[in-house]
Amino acid sequence: MRGVWKSFSDVVVANTAVESTLFGTGVGSRRLREWFWDDFQVLRLLMHGTISTAAIAPTLTFNLKIGAQTVYSPVMAATIPGLGLSPFMLEIFVSSRAGGTDGSLIVSSNMQVGATPILNPPALAVLANPGEAAQIDLTAQWNNAAVLNRISQRNMFLEHY
Repeated sequence: MRGVWKSFSDVVVANTAVESTLFGTGVGSRRLREWFWDDFQVLRLLMHGTISTAAIAPTLTFNLKIGAQTVYSPVMAATIPGLGLSPFMLEIFVSSRAGGTDGSLIVSSNMQVGATPILNPPALAVLANPGEAAQIDLTAQWNNAAVLNRISQRNMFLEHY
């Protein structure tokens, strides 16, 4: 395992329904080299932070992007309504299949808010251009703008296995 990128600044997505990146200022590179996935690669993204929600249960969608393509969208559907400021953890694994030359990936995630696990099934994704160099991005989008709908990324790490 080796670190590829780590944050050293908080990112807050609050009171908006606009898709927003969760990557802030950091050290390292989020850019994957050409044909990165053809060597049976694994990436792990780990994020810690805080979250709160409005009284009406909102939905929060994360979008993991490789280049311009969204490859995974775990959803915090019907997030706990009226959630006070609580810690959360999100972990996403991306691995290439069949050598990755066909662009096939398996993506999975684990999320926990306070003591509550949020389950999302693993997914298969196929990259449109598996041989191109691309940058990794993780975005968050609330389904509605509300002052208390707030997620704050406090620490994020991108690791390569």
